[in-house]
Amino acid sequence: MKKWLPYLIALMASVSIAFLAIVESGFLDRSAYRYASLFIVMIVGGSIIPIGSPIIISTSAALGMAQTPLIIITAIGFTIGITINYFLAQILGESYVEKKLSVEKYEHTVRWWNKWGLLLLIAFAFIPFLPFNLLALICGLFRVHFPFFLCINFTGSLFTAYLLVIFGTGMGHLIEVMF
Repeated sequence: MKKWLPYLIALMASVSIAFLAIVESGFLDRSAYRYASLFIVMIVGGSIIPIGSPIIISTSAALGMAQTPLIIITAIGFTIGITINYFLAQILGESYVEKKLSVEKYEHTVRWWNKWGLLLLIAFAFIPFLPFNLLALICGLFRVHFPFFLCINFTGSLFTAYLLVIFGTGMGHLIEVMF
């Protein structure tokens, strides 16, 4: 049996349980489908396809989705997506990371990592428009201590989600005033 398979199964089970608990708790009421869709988009945006998550979060806030659930769901979803990238890099190795980033970007990122290390991780986590999902590949490849990575990842995702929701809400109010 592969060494990583139990971790993958545990991650998938955790995501499923968290998703079902959120939907079934009544916390989201009838708008659960919007939040469920956003949750899935954040996972995909954090892992496989960078799909413009900041725009999606801001637009959701501008359209009037409740702020607190929006912040929590996007932070959890993006954290899960980033964690998937982390484990993919650990499991599949350097060739996968080079294919995902391109050889030039990979070498450039490794040079930055060697120069700045964990400060680079923290900076990318807390600046909303830097590609943290790509840095997660480097962290996985270099086997950054997972609890530390997860803590920085979630805290940065929560901070970024908060900023984007506040921005989106402000834009929504501005649009209401203008039209």
